[in-house]
Amino acid sequence: MLGWRFRANSALAFGLTMCDLLQAWARSILDFPQDIRRRNVLQVTREVCDECVTLEDFYASNRLVFVLFFERALVGRQHYKQAIIEGFHEACADLRFSHIVCGAVDMVNDKEYATRYIDPKTAPAHIAVRDGQPLAMQKHHVQQLMAKPGDKDTILWHLADLFAGDASPSALAVVADSKDPANFDRHLSRSEFAFVGAIPSGDSGSSADAFRAASRTLVLSGELSKTLSPAQKTGKGSTDRREYGAWSFVLTSVAKVLKSKELANGHVIVFVNGTKTAHADWPAVKPRKQSEREDALLEVMRSLAARVPVSKSPAFGAAGASP
Repeated sequence: MLGWRFRANSALAFGLTMCDLLQAWARSILDFPQDIRRRNVLQVTREVCDECVTLEDFYASNRLVFVLFFERALVGRQHYKQAIIEGFHEACADLRFSHIVCGAVDMVNDKEYATRYIDPKTAPAHIAVRDGQPLAMQKHHVQQLMAKPGDKDTILWHLADLFAGDASPSALAVVADSKDPANFDRHLSRSEFAFVGAIPSGDSGSSADAFRAASRTLVLSGELSKTLSPAQKTGKGSTDRREYGAWSFVLTSVAKVLKSKELANGHVIVFVNGTKTAHADWPAVKPRKQSEREDALLEVMRSLAARVPVSKSPAFGAAGASP
């Protein structure tokens, strides 16, 4: 068994205390070094280490989380259990630019954390949590996860369905990639404000990742608001997942997309209600580290967002405005 048996009463009681735990000193994933942010997995424990955080702080600092309960003594001993652990880490790495932050609880040290949610005998097991409260899985989630234990694509589908009501893992990403004008227009129409990254020509991918990382920082820090909500049916056969709030973030390097809005490669642009409002050159620095690229681009994006009139941008600087 994968251990999907929630202890409902204790989980609910624990979740109800989370409002009291939203304290400024809690450590967010953004407070950790780049290598940890890229792995997108924090050690959730009462012990003290460079990449450790208590469960209470983890929930207080990260609204949408994916938590693994495992026992390191079992790692590598059973293929089935090892597959689940490896699949968790692979999925979390793929989610490094998403709304989702991952945490792993080693029951050798912190069994009490696990007993709040699962029967420890069923570990390894993982749960999805929104605002400190675990999300109940439907039967088809359990069936798919058990049929393909540790399969990364199945785990990502499961999380997208739970958090966004969408079968595509791309629904969890902070930044959308756009390759055609119609798709680009749809992204712009989903929010009042939009950041567009027009990737510099000939870029190897580092600039795109810097834009994704900077955008995630702006959202998870609460500086800019971008919500992620379950899908709602808007008509027969149609679905509006309504994951966007005040801002959307779009990345493109496709010539026909740029031409449709009279944009050029190597710019960061702000749109308000679908209209280009402000832009800046992509940072021209050539730092040795990817983290320096991200920091430089983050400052450019903060500067552009600050130029949007306050009356039109209530989301900018609104604490706790992440998904």
